[in-house]
Amino acid sequence: MQPNPLMTTASAPLSSSHAPSIDAATEKLHGLSLVTVKYLLWQQAVDKAVDTAARDPNPSMDSINEIRGLRDELIMNPALAGAGEEAALNLGRRILLHLWEVAANELPPSVMYGLINTYVACLDALSKLTPRLPAELTALYWIEDDRRFDKNVVDALLRYRLLNLAELDRVIAKALTAGIQNNKQVTILVIHLIQTCVLKDSLFTCEDIPAIFEIFSKMAFSASASAGVQSVPRPAQEIPPIVRERGDPYNMRENTSSLFDEWVHAVNNPEAEKQCMAVLIKLRNLQIFQHLEATDYFFCRLIDISIGHCLAMLANVTERTSSSSAAGGGGGGGG
Repeated sequence: MQPNPLMTTASAPLSSSHAPSIDAATEKLHGLSLVTVKYLLWQQAVDKAVDTAARDPNPSMDSINEIRGLRDELIMNPALAGAGEEAALNLGRRILLHLWEVAANELPPSVMYGLINTYVACLDALSKLTPRLPAELTALYWIEDDRRFDKNVVDALLRYRLLNLAELDRVIAKALTAGIQNNKQVTILVIHLIQTCVLKDSLFTCEDIPAIFEIFSKMAFSASASAGVQSVPRPAQEIPPIVRERGDPYNMRENTSSLFDEWVHAVNNPEAEKQCMAVLIKLRNLQIFQHLEATDYFFCRLIDISIGHCLAMLANVTERTSSSSAAGGGGGGGG
């Protein structure tokens, strides 16, 4: 992968044990512009402050206020990037690229989430200065960088509405067409978007990510066809957690799950027509389609279960593909 021209070698990566000190970082800042130096010193100060607070089970108010002060300094101190809208956009781009660095390092979860939350809060503050920031941040996702699809960073940015969802849909769809064996991280991200952002938290709908959903559906169908129904990693009567979390006014959960399993097995049966007819007769006897509200509820549950089925299938195929690749690579050295 070619080095990113927007990245600077002066930005020392985070360690899994400690954030780099400002004194150590300054040795690498010679030859850079004054604005870049001031920004990098600010970034190192944020990393160190968050690292210290996140590793303390009971961080002091002084530690918390230090982080807040650094966040405010981003907005209050024009010397960090100059003045005007372009300066704010430049700061936003730098922060997002650093977030990719953060996500790529093996940091303790408390430190990683602390850094992500802090920097995303900074980006949110910058977005108040320029409405162009979400478009600029989304444009960075066209860069060929393996770190860009970290699910925690993308999730946080989407929750703050700091990414253009329609553009991100096209970026991820393009990455998906490369094949799940080439980019496991983007597959993990798509599963997270559908499972958490769409089904669980309703941040947006599948209609908001049509390209992703279309390709994902084809991948899941292809995985189902190649793996066979018997390999679905879900017990026949198990209902996905998202269905259990919602109310069940019609006591239809178990019926819907059971009917779904019967239908999946029926369409893959040599006597498919006969088997499918038996399922349809059962639907009629349950009188599901005689009441509009009950019908709507049934199809909502059916969609939840179907997507859960596809997610499980795709995750299973992704895991098998990764295991096969690892086994092939490990055996390549023998002779």
